[in-house]
Order: sequence, then C-alpha cells, then structure tokens
Amino acid sequence: MSASTTTRARRRGRPPAASREDVVVVALNTYLHGERIDVQAVAVELGLGRTTIYRWFGSREGLVAEVVVRAAEPLFAEARANARGRGGPALLDTFDRINRGLAEAPALRRFLENERDALRILTSSSGNVHSRMVEKVRSYIHAARRAGDPCVRDRAPGGVLSLQRCDDDGSRRRRPSTRNRGRASGNPARVGGISRPTGRCRRRAPRPRRARPRAPRSRTPRSWDR
Repeated sequence: MSASTTTRARRRGRPPAASREDVVVVALNTYLHGERIDVQAVAVELGLGRTTIYRWFGSREGLVAEVVVRAAEPLFAEARANARGRGGPALLDTFDRINRGLAEAPALRRFLENERDALRILTSSSGNVHSRMVEKVRSYIHAARRAGDPCVRDRAPGGVLSLQRCDDDGSRRRRPSTRNRGRASGNPARVGGISRPTGRCRRRAPRPRRARPRAPRSRTPRSWDR
C-alpha cells in the first residue's frame, strides 16, 4: 500500500473531536452577539456531548464565567496600554478606563438582562469571574510596586497595598510644611501653624442684645368699663 492510499484512508475517517478552546470560541461568539449561551446548542455545533463540556467546565456557569473573563481580557489590556501618566496616576487611569469600558460594554449589558443569575456569577467571591478580575488588578499594582513606584507602598505585613497621592509624572506629592507658613505668608502672628498675639490683647466688646418685639396684649373689657 502506497503512502497516498494510507493518507486518503485516514481522511475518510472521523474528523478529530473539538477541543476545550473550540467550546470557548463558540460560546464567546454567542455572548458577543448578545445571545444566551446554550450548552446543548454549543455541543451540537461542535459535535460533542454535553457530558464532555460539563467535564471540562464543571457546569454551565463555569462555561459562562470563562466566556465573560475572555471577553473582558482585551478591555483590560487596552486600558492598561492607553493609560496616561506613570506609576500611581497610570494605575488610577487604568482602573477608570476598565470601569467605564465594562459599564459601556453592550454584550455585558445584554448578559445582565438575559441571565437570571448574572449578578451572582459576576460578583460571587467563590466564582471564576470575581477571582480572576481581582487577580488581574492585583498584578497591575504589584508590577508597579516591584518597579519601585513611590506612589504604591505596603500598609500592613499581610501584603496590603495602598496608592498615595502623586503628581502626573509619578512622583509622590508632599504636603507643604506648616512650620514656616506664617513667615511665608507675611503674617508674623502665625508662625509654625500657631497663632501668636502681637502687642496688647484687645478684649472684644460684647454684642448688644436686640430687644424682641412683644405682641400687643388684647385688652379684655372689665365690669367698670361697661
């Protein structure tokens, strides 16, 4: 048997089964068109069984969560690439772009309208969407921390990070000193942030009290006036 005959015989056989990535691509296309993801429809389109899809993703919610995360990844990357400034200001601008992009995403809006458990899928701390989104944001902050950004610093031994006020160029903004505030402003009575009396203290005269007008009393007729 020649090599061409063997190749032709292999082509006549059953085509290779679809992969896990193929399931995500089909479900993602359905999600981006504003339609509800149906596991049975995805399985029929790819020639798979629902049991196989459930084995890969655990449940329908697992597949939906994977699709939502995949749809948000380009938005995160674009927000990070187009962020203005450096360091802390760039992080704040990145987060602002991400929030605005998610709020304006038509597919996510249709998902919230069509899916009964949409909020639980998106916000559950034990779900795939919330944990992966938080990990993505945390990676941005830790990357700025490793780069030596002065606007990001540790607040606790447990690894909690905070963003400090910084200028547009990424340098940390310092508060003006109050020690020489009076001298700089030309007021000798205020030095070091403390008011000091100059010369003789003058006692403030009390304000005169204003007499409240009283309502006229109604005169009742008496017996001798009649």
